[in-house]
Amino acid sequence: AAGVARLARRAAAAACGGRRDVVVAAGPIAALALVGSNTVLINGGSRYSHVFVCVCFAWSVEALSEMSQPRGSSRSTAGWGVVLGVASSWLLATRPADGGMLGVGLFFYFLYALARRRLAWRAVLSTAVSFAIWGGFSLVLLRLQLGKWFATGYSLTAEFQAWSKFGMSTPKLGELKWGIPLATGSYCWWPLAPAIGLCGLLATLRRDGRRVAFMLSLGSIALLTFYTFVDFGRGWDFGYGPRYRLPLVVPMAVGTGVALAPLWAAARARSRRAIAVGGPALLAMAAVVMGVARIAPLIYPYNHDEVQGRNFVIEGAEKLTNAIVWIEPGTTTADPRDLTQNYPLELYPSPPVIFVVDKGEDMIRCVSDQYPGRKWYRSLVSGKIVPE
Repeated sequence: AAGVARLARRAAAAACGGRRDVVVAAGPIAALALVGSNTVLINGGSRYSHVFVCVCFAWSVEALSEMSQPRGSSRSTAGWGVVLGVASSWLLATRPADGGMLGVGLFFYFLYALARRRLAWRAVLSTAVSFAIWGGFSLVLLRLQLGKWFATGYSLTAEFQAWSKFGMSTPKLGELKWGIPLATGSYCWWPLAPAIGLCGLLATLRRDGRRVAFMLSLGSIALLTFYTFVDFGRGWDFGYGPRYRLPLVVPMAVGTGVALAPLWAAARARSRRAIAVGGPALLAMAAVVMGVARIAPLIYPYNHDEVQGRNFVIEGAEKLTNAIVWIEPGTTTADPRDLTQNYPLELYPSPPVIFVVDKGEDMIRCVSDQYPGRKWYRSLVSGKIVPE
């Protein structure tokens, strides 16, 4: 929210010629639209890494925009170089495909600013050093974890879920709505909207706002193009909305702040024509409220049922002690191996309940040897946990 607010103020200053009332309004509007978005809230409450990708993307754009400003001391630009190096390396390490696509706009603008001598040498050096340190740390860490270079944890996915294999193909006409969230998924962003975000970004195509619009737009286009051709994720979302396109909330929120800030500033201005001045802002606020009132009942109950279907085993075992609960396939709405049920056993060697996926005699023998004397329970498809 803080990164998006800064970007919205920067973009609004370019769009309105630096009017202070508009600039001040743009930041809170963008931040509130972001944190009120259905998909942002749902994914923010999950363990997925998409929200962190959005964070790194927003601060990378903000850092590079600040570095390329004509004003500023060499110390401050060097500090922003550190921010750029850290944020961009984390962006690439967290989800390499997303980082690579979103980084297209960052990379080309960095080269452009470097060629136009808009970047101080200290800023370039601090960017390179911080990127090398954190990027190198990520590579070494993954090498120690996986046993080979230039691999990520996503390479292990197929070992747990055979159906989850990465592949790319040309989408059919009816599948474009998944890669480019138009009919499917566009409502999930509200009160953010692609159309409003685009409107705001177009207004920034003057003065210093062009750098922000360029980096946000080019990165988003690259991300959309990539996921349009990825097979994985077509036709389902597991209740989390179009999460593979979640970084689009950054340009949408910035554009929303730029588009609505003049309306809010005008409504606060002293004028006898209250309806004429405040009417557009009131209409925009009414649209936001009506949209939430209409969309929320369609999204949150579904997500609630999805989460409950995954978590009822944990909730049913809350009062058990010194127990082992065997989870059979079909017990929950998800594969049992998708459920992170146990505390880390190296930190909690003797938790009150240990959840185990029943995979046959070898698993039963292993658990019996490791945890003798515990009471055994079994989860049923009906939702009950019964003693064995």
